[in-house]
Amino acid sequence: NTPPSTTIATTTPSNHEKRKSRLHLNKHFRGEGCEVFYRVHSPESLVPEEHSVIAPVTYESGHCSHHCKTDRDSGKWVCCLPTEKEPVVSHIVVSHDWRVRIRTVENATTVSCGYL
Repeated sequence: NTPPSTTIATTTPSNHEKRKSRLHLNKHFRGEGCEVFYRVHSPESLVPEEHSVIAPVTYESGHCSHHCKTDRDSGKWVCCLPTEKEPVVSHIVVSHDWRVRIRTVENATTVSCGYL
């Protein structure tokens, strides 16, 4: 078994990573940008106790830009979808007062946005 990795997940908009879709390599697909996000499923609250957040909680650092369209050859929808999961030990979460809070969490999971 490989030990859980350390992942940083933040809700700071400036930290959202934008990439070009690999779909643009195919002339039939007009590639759309996909906004990478981390959705953190935690068995305990990641914010300080004074925020009174009840666990378990799902923290989401952003959103996936769902630019969907039908491929004219296959008829399938082409979208940016969550594709990867990995265990997380620690991450950074920004609470509603926009200050960075750091907390170590066991048995959490991130879901990162990839390309279909």
